[in-house]
This record gives sequence, C-alpha cells and structure tokens, in this order.
Amino acid sequence: MVTTFQNPSTGASFSLSDARAMLVEKKKRTNELERMVASLKNDLADRERDIRHKIRPRTPGHPLKSKLSSIVPSTPNMENTRDQLMETPVFQKLQGQLRSMRKANQMLEKKLTSDLNIVVEKLRNELKAAVDAKEGLEQELTDVEGQKSRANDELSRQLGDESTGILKVERLKGEITFLQTEAGRLQRELDATQKLMSERENHDIHMARVLGAIWTNIKSRTARPKEEWDEDVKDVTRRVNRLLDSLEQENAMLSAAKLNIEAEVVEMAEALEVLVRERDVAQRAREADKRKAGQAIGDMRRRIATLESARAGLEEQLTTVKRVYSIASTKAKERARQSIGDTMVC
Repeated sequence: MVTTFQNPSTGASFSLSDARAMLVEKKKRTNELERMVASLKNDLADRERDIRHKIRPRTPGHPLKSKLSSIVPSTPNMENTRDQLMETPVFQKLQGQLRSMRKANQMLEKKLTSDLNIVVEKLRNELKAAVDAKEGLEQELTDVEGQKSRANDELSRQLGDESTGILKVERLKGEITFLQTEAGRLQRELDATQKLMSERENHDIHMARVLGAIWTNIKSRTARPKEEWDEDVKDVTRRVNRLLDSLEQENAMLSAAKLNIEAEVVEMAEALEVLVRERDVAQRAREADKRKAGQAIGDMRRRIATLESARAGLEEQLTTVKRVYSIASTKAKERARQSIGDTMVC
C-alpha cells in the first residue's frame, strides 16, 4: 500500500517517493547555490585586487584632459599660487565631484551595513528555528523509539516462540529499523541545513569585512593631498561607478540567494511534516497490530481452553469405557470359568 500525504499550503497529494524526489531536487539546488556563492567570492576577490593594484588608464581625448590643457598660466614661468589654482572653475568642479562621491559613498556604506545586518539577523533567526525544530523532533523520535522498544519486548514476551508470533516480531523489527533509518536521514539533512546556514552567515560577515576594507581604501585615496586630485579624478570616478554597479549586482544576487534559502527552508519544513506524519501513521499501525496480536492471543487461549475441556471430557469417557470394559471382561471370565466347571461336573 502506497502512503499518500497532502501539502497543507497547496492542497496537492504526494507519496513518500515524491517527497524523496523533492529532497533530491532540493540538494541539487543547494549545490547550484553553493557554486554561485563560490563564483561570487571569486568575483569579489578580483574586484578587491583591481582596487588594491590600481592601473591608471590613459584615455586619449578625455574632456577633463582637454579642459586642463586649455588653462594658460598668467606668466611664462607658471608662477600661479595655490589659492589661484584652487579658485579655477575646473578645480572647483573637481572638488564638488569629490564631495558628491564622498557623500554617496557614506550613504552606500550605511545602506550596505543595514542590509547586511538585516540579512545576517534573519539567517541567524532561521538557523535558531531550525535547530529548535531539530531538537524537538529528536526528542519526539527518542520517545517513539522507547515506546517501540517496550512494545517489541511486550509482544515478544506474549507471543513466545510460535511461528506466527516470530513473523510478527520480525516484521515489527523491520518497521523499527526503517523508522530508525528515516530518523538518521532526517538528522543528516538537518545537520546539512545547519552547516549551510553557518556558511551563509560566514559569507555575509566576510562580505561585510571586504566592503569595509573597500570603503577604507576609498577613504584613504580621497585623503590624498589636493594637488594630486586632478590626476586621479577620472580614475576614481570610473572605479566608484564600477563599484556601485557591482554592489547593485551583489545586492541582487544576495536577494536571489535569500529567496532560494527561504524556499529551501519551506521545503525542509514540509519534508519534516511528511516524516512526522509517516511516523504517526507507523505508530498507529503498530498499535493496531499490537491490539490485533492481543486479540489473537486471547482467541488462541480461549480455543486452547475449549480443547482442554473437550480433552478432559474425552478422558472421562475413556475412563468410563475402560471401567465398563473391565467389568464386562471380569463377568465374561467368571461366566467362562462357571461354564467350564459345569462341563466338568457333567
């Protein structure tokens, strides 16, 4: 008989084999997610190397370069003072761009810190809920195993060495072994889920540290002397724009990963519910078998009592027949002896 279950969220019915197939698909999606996370780590490491080892491109015909080349000094010896240089429109524009970039970087840092804290806290809560559910299920499985062991001992004591009793006990032992195997599989899946949650948390913490290092590197670059700003504005602008694009992609990938993890947790909860229902069904079937075995033992005892009563009646009848036969035999012998004596007298 195939045991079917119903999904409370969708109302669809599925069997134990379907649940196992769903778990296999879940493992495949988990492996794909891990590969995606590894690729994400490699991309982040490449970006970090690019930032640490800056390669200044030399783009010909850049508008900033043309504006700087159009500045004509007031004297042939280029004796402009620092204040005069800072009052030029190009320098004022560069200074405004740097202030805007600094403000944008601060806002980006706050947003990234807030988002990462939210993601890490949510993953920690989900991990704690999964651990609590695992501990509760382990306690329930321990109680059920104790009940199964006591029921097995009771059945073995009641059924003795009869062939039917031995077959029932072996069948019950097989069911117990199957349930223990399912419990072990469930434990391994819960351990794998806990490990995955821990890896996600460590990955998020590592990303927060890497982003903090990137932000520190950007601040250290913007703290350079103002005389060198005009040389690095183009490079800094390009790198900041690329960093913003990459961080937006990173945020989108993290959102997708979070949705996948939530789906995995929901599927794990449904699988746990299926296993709990299977355990309850097996327990009820075992209790029904125990009741049937008790009824069979009672019927056998009643039949044995009836047979013993019939045997006692037959033994009593046999004793009566033997007594009658003995009396008849004695009378026959006496008649024979009397006949022999009468014959001899004649």
